[in-house]
Amino acid sequence: MNNDILFSIIIPTFNRGYLIKNTINSLLKQDYSNYEILVVDDGSTDNTKEIIDSLKNDKINYFFKKNGERGSARNYGLYKSKGDYINFFDSDDEAMPNHLSTAKNLIMKTGLNILHLGHNIKKKNKLISNNPIGDLSIKMMYGNIMLPISTFVSRGLALKIKFSENRELSGSEDYLFWLKIIAYQKIIGFPNITSNLIIHNN
Repeated sequence: MNNDILFSIIIPTFNRGYLIKNTINSLLKQDYSNYEILVVDDGSTDNTKEIIDSLKNDKINYFFKKNGERGSARNYGLYKSKGDYINFFDSDDEAMPNHLSTAKNLIMKTGLNILHLGHNIKKKNKLISNNPIGDLSIKMMYGNIMLPISTFVSRGLALKIKFSENRELSGSEDYLFWLKIIAYQKIIGFPNITSNLIIHNN
């Protein structure tokens, strides 16, 4: 396996110009440098493009498309990606500096083509750790305990499965994606916490 894994971080977004800068800045502070960021603007009407342009970083690739919901935006980013592994990050959450280096080390150690890391749930500056570990396959049959921001999946596997683009499944398209993968193989969770899921008042 390539010792210098290229990660593609795909960020679908819709009218979140007021939040996405913080998310991207957290991703630009990684202690592992071989990655690209793909922002897929799913038809925003706010200042998202201006915010992205103001960051002026070669790692960031911006794409605008007609609104099609998250499944469509994630698939669009997947087709445009160049990485060995994909991380589908949300446009209002935060990555810790060890986010990519932790994934890289675990991939090199285990050879897994999908893994799930731990994350904090952050609300009003209070942190609650969520780090489901071990074989998540059976646990996932009883509810979605995984997050896109915490999951790394090989590009080949992601292209094989892809997200549903059915608008009626918006908000659950990730759960269906994991369940389809479980039909082929196990998904393993690790306790390492590398990101923050931000809960907003609204």
